[in-house]
Order: sequence, then structure tokens, then C-alpha cells
Amino acid sequence: MRQLLASLPLGLWVLCFSSPAFSQTTVSQNITQNTVWDLAGSPYVLTQNISVSNGATLTIEPGVVVKAD
Repeated sequence: MRQLLASLPLGLWVLCFSSPAFSQTTVSQNITQNTVWDLAGSPYVLTQNISVSNGATLTIEPGVVVKAD
């Protein structure tokens, strides 16, 4: 019981001061080759109009967020 109470402040400190990993991918060029947008790079932020070239495929995996700036 004492060990549990002694470790409680450390556990609370970790929860309060840890921040979740945050990644963001900025997209500013046309898609010219096969590309996969996955959760690891989400959200994908478009900074201008983007097009997918003929012969190229853009795959957006489930759960990925795409934002237009």
C-alpha cells in the first residue's frame, strides 16, 4: 500500500505533463506518383489547390483528416 501511495504523485505528474504525439503533413504540390496518406501523417493540410496526375493514385486511409487551408 505504501509503495502504491509513493508512486501516485509520479503517475499524476506523468499524466499532467506528457503531451500526445502530434504530426501534421503540409501538402503544397500536385500528386504525381502513387501516394498513401496514413494516420501517421494525419492531418494533411492542403495549402493550395491540389490535383492528382493521370496515372497516379492517391489512397487516403480510414480515419485520416484532410484540411484545406
